[in-house]
Amino acid sequence: ICSNTVCADSSTSYCSDVALGDNCTHTPGVCVDCPCTCFNECMDPCPLDFLNDIDSDAICGDKDSCPFDSDNDADGDSLCADEDSCPLDHFNDVDGDQLCQPIDSCPFDAFNDEDSDSVCRYDTCSLPLDMHAALCQDILLNATATCRMLDACDICSCACAHECSDECPSDAENDIDGDSICGPVDSCPNDSLNDVDSDSICGDDDSCPWDALNSPLCDQTAQNSITGEQSGGLSTNSFIVIILVGCAVFCLIIVILVVVLCCCPGKACNRNRQRKVVPQQDTNGLPLYTNNAAVHSTSRHAALSTAVSVGSTSNVDIGIHKSAEAKISPPLSSNQPPLDAMLEQK
Repeated sequence: ICSNTVCADSSTSYCSDVALGDNCTHTPGVCVDCPCTCFNECMDPCPLDFLNDIDSDAICGDKDSCPFDSDNDADGDSLCADEDSCPLDHFNDVDGDQLCQPIDSCPFDAFNDEDSDSVCRYDTCSLPLDMHAALCQDILLNATATCRMLDACDICSCACAHECSDECPSDAENDIDGDSICGPVDSCPNDSLNDVDSDSICGDDDSCPWDALNSPLCDQTAQNSITGEQSGGLSTNSFIVIILVGCAVFCLIIVILVVVLCCCPGKACNRNRQRKVVPQQDTNGLPLYTNNAAVHSTSRHAALSTAVSVGSTSNVDIGIHKSAEAKISPPLSSNQPPLDAMLEQK
């Protein structure tokens, strides 16, 4: 096929008949005899392309980046369809499960949602396409951006891995008891306390989850209190709490009583310390005592001795002294000389 720029038909009537019969491409030699009438059919559309745009993308082979790929590298991975194992998968089966996008439901999960909970895990990730780079960067910088809301889990697989990945890839219920242990490795998948009483019976099946012996005393009332159900009685734990609170209140009352009894108010204590007991005196200036002579005997004897020592015998006679001495009880110590002897010596 020649690349014609100038044409001249050899016979106008003949070429007109050829054109009416649409025989430009079917009649031998017509392009030589009727090059003008059959110009479009006889002209070489790709004069530098021997295959004349074989992929029919209207781009001649000398200018076509993918001469055998009509979509011209649709996934933008710089691989033409005739060389691309996954012509519509930019990441070319990055998880290695032999499934390309868009067939691969979990393009970054080699096990393709093994627990069938519709949540893929992101074991691998790839940088986004240039057309999505701005979106993924915004997700990284904007803490309020939600990958699931933006449907960007697969588009920004690295930036969204923390939000989109299945935390329990082998647990369809995704840690239903919320103890941060996934089902396959959780000894009690429906018991957040994981058999707290260590009786090898998980709480969801244990009639007495707080009693390792599962004694008969652990009745339905205790069971209801543990599971949060309303009941008409108190559980064993409730009684223990009440006892502990009562003991605490009792101890507090004892402490308050001790403080009150041992530490009286400052002013009252000072007045008691400063108050002096002044005994009554008789006509001779000597103290008078009640029947508690044992307490005041020493003071009485001292008063008599003082009176004698200062020479006040003129006002106190021997009889008075003897009478006073007789009233003093108990008697003076045997080691102390009698009062009469002291007076005679004076």
